[in-house]
Amino acid sequence: MFFRPIECPVCDLCESCAATEDLDVFEADSLVGTLCVTLCGSCHRMVLVPALSVGDAVRHVCAHAEHVAAAQQPRGQLR
Repeated sequence: MFFRPIECPVCDLCESCAATEDLDVFEADSLVGTLCVTLCGSCHRMVLVPALSVGDAVRHVCAHAEHVAAAQQPRGQLR
């Protein structure tokens, strides 16, 4: 899995080790699609991939699609 920085919402903890400091969100490709994950600096540097079930990965992919769609929507316009 290759992590790319992205401007999606950051979770309260690292999705790999549950750390609560030095968090950032990254975009990654998975078998079910592109998703966003919150990682601490250590997990990102060591490329520690969160252990996601297929269902969790699908939920992450769907949430990421919503983040991307919201970012592309012109401000002040309703869906």
